[in-house]
Amino acid sequence: MMSPEKSNTITQLKKELLTIGGYKFANQQVLYPSGLAFMNAHFPNSCFPKGAIHEFLCGGAEATAATMGFIAAMISSNFNAIDSIIYVGTRHFVYPLALTQYGLEPWQLVFVQPNHKKAGLWAIEEALKCEGLTVVIAELEALSFVESRRFQLAVEGSGVTGLLLNLNPKAKSTTASIARWQIGCKNSKAINALPGVGHQQWLVNLQKIRHGKPGQWAVEWDGSVLAQVDLTIPILHDLQLKNAI
Repeated sequence: MMSPEKSNTITQLKKELLTIGGYKFANQQVLYPSGLAFMNAHFPNSCFPKGAIHEFLCGGAEATAATMGFIAAMISSNFNAIDSIIYVGTRHFVYPLALTQYGLEPWQLVFVQPNHKKAGLWAIEEALKCEGLTVVIAELEALSFVESRRFQLAVEGSGVTGLLLNLNPKAKSTTASIARWQIGCKNSKAINALPGVGHQQWLVNLQKIRHGKPGQWAVEWDGSVLAQVDLTIPILHDLQLKNAI
């Protein structure tokens, strides 16, 4: 059994490695509540990483819609006092009025629509550098290591959290993002045995997390918080990962 001294030393070394890599711990637990507390054991420093780049694999319209729903719920439950969310992309997988069910308002979302890839990369990087923002969501057909590194350097100075939608998961490669996620759909359960659609549910696959542990969960949004639910359907089947790996 590891002694407390060795355990504390290892924990401190992990924090130092993350700091060298650009990840900052500045009072995150105090400034932000954790809407993903059931995942904390898998995150570095036992806290959802903010001020970092997260990549979301989106293979098809259904997966992208599920991802955007989960992202909206995650933003609402993990960040305080959000004035504006910048969304950079040409497809806009968001229906602004639907944000109200996640505790967000349509006016909080500002769309930036670049007319070519180079302009899009520039807009994403500039948005990530803006200290007045909390979250930036962006669409990309593929994310290279060089692009992800530039984005990571941008958030290291601003503290902005970047949520990047990789719309071509078949072309996934090594990136500088702190985490790679894949979100799938899950049938909702009836509320109090009443007919109709229940609370939104997702299958969440955290494929990689720097200095953390990958994991898989079934997650539900009950209108105010994200919570873990029983996983009754194999995740690999529902996420249709065969074509993405």
